[in-house]
Amino acid sequence: EGSLENVYDQLEDINRIFFQGSLLAISVSAIVGILVARTITKPIKEMREQAQTMAKGDFTQKVNVYGKDEIGQLAEAFNDLNSRLKHSYATIEEERRKLSTVLFYMSDGVIATDETGKITLMNEPAGRLIGKNPDDCIGEFLLDVLQLEEKVVDITELHDSGSMIIDFSDNEQPFLIRANFSTVVDDEHEITGLITVISDVTEQEKVEQERREFVSNVSHELRTPLTTMKSYIEALSDGAWQDKEIAPKFLDVAQNETERMIRMVN
Repeated sequence: EGSLENVYDQLEDINRIFFQGSLLAISVSAIVGILVARTITKPIKEMREQAQTMAKGDFTQKVNVYGKDEIGQLAEAFNDLNSRLKHSYATIEEERRKLSTVLFYMSDGVIATDETGKITLMNEPAGRLIGKNPDDCIGEFLLDVLQLEEKVVDITELHDSGSMIIDFSDNEQPFLIRANFSTVVDDEHEITGLITVISDVTEQEKVEQERREFVSNVSHELRTPLTTMKSYIEALSDGAWQDKEIAPKFLDVAQNETERMIRMVN
């Protein structure tokens, strides 16, 4: 009986030792696992936070590099990406400022739309020409803003038209605008938008109209004496030159008409 009790006591001690050893092993494994996990998750968490910061446009911060392993190499690649994005973003911002300055100071109006015809950009000269606030026109359709809804059914018609004269005249004074259209295409040659450049051509069209009227009037004024001279010279050629009374009159008329044409040419 005594021997069995000793055996049971030893088994109990062994079980207790195994139990305590198992608890210790589990605890050590848990601690080691947590430490290992932290060494992996910490840099990944930092990179995730940095990615969120970069998404907001802040490229000033960098993630820490804790080693030369795969995660360390990933962190270095991430920092390199951050530097490249920072440089690209600065370049884009510089180009945007240049474009904004050019659009602001140019005399012609510029209107940009997406592929559906909704306005995405309008500079101040364009707003002044059409008499609207550029900010209020963002999101509106180009055809409505340029008052083309009755002339053009769809914006795709403007892609091939090149340019057109738009009449903004009222009862008080004439006002004509020339609109030049140019499409924007992507790398796959798909149309992604439309650029419209507008300018005031009222005086230009007025001068052109006066030129056409002047040419028409001069042509008419020259045609009249030429017709008279032709008929009189034909009469003289047909024998009127032999008539001493008629021939001098015909020659006087031809001479007067010639002098008239010279005065008009001068």
